[in-house]
Amino acid sequence: MDGDEEDASQLFQSLLGQVTEEQWETYKELRRVRGELVCDDDSSSDSSSTSPVLPASPIPQSAGVTTTQELDMSPTADRESNHEGWESELTVKYINGEITFTEFTDLMEQDEKDESLEQVESAEEVEKDQRKSVSEDPAAVEFEEELQKHKKMKKRKRRGRLPRDLQGLMGEANLCFARGDYDDATKMCMEIIRLVPTAPEPFQTLGMLYEEKGDTEKALQFSLIGAYLNPSDPEEWIKLAEMSLEQGNVKQAITCYSKAIKCDPTNLPLLWERCNLQEQIGDRKKALEGYEAIMELLGPDQGNECVQLAREIAKSHHENGYMLSAVQVLEKAFYRFPELITSEDVNMLLELQIHEKKYREGIKALTEFCGVQFVYSDEVGEENRDKEISPENAKECIIPELLPIDLRIKLAVCLIHVKALSLIKTLVQPLLEESPETMGDLYLDVAEAYMDIEEFTEALTFLSILVTSQNYNLAAIWLRYAECLNSLGRIEPAIEAYQKVVQLAPSHLDARMSLSGLLQQMGKTREAIHTLKQGYEEGLLDQVLDVHVLIHRCNLLFNQELWDDYIPAAKLVMLSHCHQTQNQEEVNAVFKNLSVRRRLEALRDIRKKKDVGDGRPTFTSSSVHLEEMWKFYLQLCHKLCELKKIEDLQEVAFMSLTSPLFNKDPDRARDTEFIAFLASFYNRSIDFAYILIKDLVVREKFIDNVAAWNLFCQVVILGQDIRHNRFCLRLFFKHTDHIPLGLLNGHNALVAGSYKHALGEYMCVFKQLQQDPYVTFCIGLVFTHMACQKFATKRHSLVVQSCAFLNQYHELRGECQEAYYNLGRTMHQLGLLTTAVFYYKKALEFGPPSVDTGDTVSINTAKNIQVIM
Repeated sequence: MDGDEEDASQLFQSLLGQVTEEQWETYKELRRVRGELVCDDDSSSDSSSTSPVLPASPIPQSAGVTTTQELDMSPTADRESNHEGWESELTVKYINGEITFTEFTDLMEQDEKDESLEQVESAEEVEKDQRKSVSEDPAAVEFEEELQKHKKMKKRKRRGRLPRDLQGLMGEANLCFARGDYDDATKMCMEIIRLVPTAPEPFQTLGMLYEEKGDTEKALQFSLIGAYLNPSDPEEWIKLAEMSLEQGNVKQAITCYSKAIKCDPTNLPLLWERCNLQEQIGDRKKALEGYEAIMELLGPDQGNECVQLAREIAKSHHENGYMLSAVQVLEKAFYRFPELITSEDVNMLLELQIHEKKYREGIKALTEFCGVQFVYSDEVGEENRDKEISPENAKECIIPELLPIDLRIKLAVCLIHVKALSLIKTLVQPLLEESPETMGDLYLDVAEAYMDIEEFTEALTFLSILVTSQNYNLAAIWLRYAECLNSLGRIEPAIEAYQKVVQLAPSHLDARMSLSGLLQQMGKTREAIHTLKQGYEEGLLDQVLDVHVLIHRCNLLFNQELWDDYIPAAKLVMLSHCHQTQNQEEVNAVFKNLSVRRRLEALRDIRKKKDVGDGRPTFTSSSVHLEEMWKFYLQLCHKLCELKKIEDLQEVAFMSLTSPLFNKDPDRARDTEFIAFLASFYNRSIDFAYILIKDLVVREKFIDNVAAWNLFCQVVILGQDIRHNRFCLRLFFKHTDHIPLGLLNGHNALVAGSYKHALGEYMCVFKQLQQDPYVTFCIGLVFTHMACQKFATKRHSLVVQSCAFLNQYHELRGECQEAYYNLGRTMHQLGLLTTAVFYYKKALEFGPPSVDTGDTVSINTAKNIQVIM
């Protein structure tokens, strides 16, 4: 040590006049902190005097590379190179301010986890392959062991030291910093960072350099990276945390304190400071975890602090709903320092344990902290003693005289739940001597404990006292009282009790449901239905509706066939998941959009523009299952159809088009559209029916469905509109071999008087269905119309062709009234009256028209009959 000081003094003398004394002190501090990385003139001459700044090319390996180092020339080395590139990229992002230090550490740690997992998987694969290939050769086994050692060494070596060639450059950078040549020092450090981005030394030096220059923000950035790469110094992390707080970055300070705690887990001041900062940013959960860690570290002489801290932590857990965590915290502190707890502490612990149904633990706490004792029978054998020693097997319970009545009743509650019923009477006797006006909550605790184990008779003893009191004559008490009476089969008193609950709390729907069920048992169905009527149905529009109660009421009304009450109630059920259209503009918005999402958006925009609400009641958050609601919807539609309330059916069907619930199932969504079509068709709302059926027939599943095209024709007939012509033509361009579309286009052309166009369409269909009588008849009909034109050329040829196709139609159709009537009507139109009379007489000889049961593809609708006429 003395020799080092002498060498340092000689170095100072040689540099006298080149550096100041302050710079020399900085140099010595660097030498102390960095060790051999600060090079003097002698030590640096061997390595870096000839080339103070290294070239940008990679550093060549030395000649003394061992066999294990040669293993790096593999895909693993490529992965490490990629990993270093990723680290460099993250470092640049952090320095440029693109990410915070917390994000930087999270990404780096996640990358390390992924790399470790990849190495484990790769090692397992290699091990499997080598087990197959490696023989019993000792040399091969030795090589395998050496390889595994190398892998473990590489796994441990996360942050390596600088190569020897760069250590000299690092020393030069430190000397430049000590001399005050900050620019050269910065360039050297940046070069080292570029070559070895995982080395902490250049970052640490840059942090000190920028701190010396007064740029605290840059100094903190580089110091944080340096500390991350060399995380074993807690004092450095504490310093960085304080710097972060000075700059107002609390989250970064928390990260620094976490790193310091990782280095020194037993440092209580650090834990306290981090918890305080977590409280500042509102991260209560993390703060509580820190407080629990502090509790574990508090010594035996810090019992008061430990117990008080446990109280605060338990209170916070209780407020956040983490009851089990609160119980665990209190149990740890209380069993560790039993002499410091009070009756209020025990009361708090028992409340939490009862809430978590830890009744035996509650009894144990009372025996440990309050002096409660159990006396057992002397007849218990040694081998069965552990099995028999339990509260339910005790013959007596000894209670200290000074035990507060609250703890006494909590003991009784725990004993009731473990079914030690023989010990209860002596415990609750003092409670029965107390007034229920002041001790009503304890009466209720005992009654609910009895109800939990289905001892309803014992529970009634306490509840009957409460319902006659003044302070506890409440709806909740009457509800418990009614439940006990109902469980005991006392129906009439239970009905009176439930009616009292409904009177005190009209919005209590569970009580209404229970009362309705009891009234049904008594045969009072009308009263049961009236009981289920909610405030909204009685005109209180601000009341919330429960859809389950509403469905139950609808079912009762349906069974009683009270349709005038059933239909409005059923519509309210539909409004729980649908929207009602209030005017024609909203109806048009629904039909102009194909998806439920767009329909709802359109309705919302219209109502927002007019500044009106949706008119729907408010429902409880509990929703009904899709299948249940779908069954209810079908039942409603069928009943409305039976009652011939077509307008109501259309209203309900239109509501279903806005249901997100039905839209979850594509089949249900398609069915709602078809029901809406039927309702529009029956109500003669042809415009809406046309929109729905047009959307139906263009779907791939129904494009060849003859029934769908028949419905389309029915809508066209009722609409008496020609807008379908262009639709059929455009669709036919996409499906040129489509038979229904060909027939429809032929009919449209025939009605419009474009006989040649009609003939072309019919002939296209005829090529596919040459044995279909209807198509043959349509072609003959076209020739007939062409022959009847005023300026027809080759009229004789047209008549001949018409007769040829009509005769073929007659052959294909057979001897029937329909065929003879059509032939007679055609001859009549051509002016061949004698022939027409012949065919009319033949038609009159046959009975009613036969029903075609064959698999014909033709569309025989009223439109066809109109064409024939």
